[in-house]
Amino acid sequence: MNISVADALFLASGLIIFGGALVVFGIALHLGYTKGDVLSEYFQNSSPLITVSARIDKGLRGKTRLVYSISSVVTFPRFFLKRGMVTAEDLDRFPHDLRRKLVVLQWTLLGVLTGMVLLGLIVMLGIVR
Repeated sequence: MNISVADALFLASGLIIFGGALVVFGIALHLGYTKGDVLSEYFQNSSPLITVSARIDKGLRGKTRLVYSISSVVTFPRFFLKRGMVTAEDLDRFPHDLRRKLVVLQWTLLGVLTGMVLLGLIVMLGIVR
């Protein structure tokens, strides 16, 4: 069985992208369980929509949703400030080292999702069998 170069590249990129997705999910889960309470404390004055997932669901889903929602707020603060969902004081109080981690996590997640969409388009266009 021969595998073409395109198939090999598709397979390698697929493994890297899905492996990256697992790593991003694992990091979000770790941050949710170790720093979830700390993350919620910094957004007490903001809209409850940001931290409601942690209060409703105490399990795996709630912890990861909390991390992803706060990483979205920290990565794109103007969007949430403009709509009044977060206060500037909450963002200013947020620690810079944790902010940096969440911004990297958010951009990595967006990169992984973009890679998955591109792999799906490659399959749909028939470039790879």
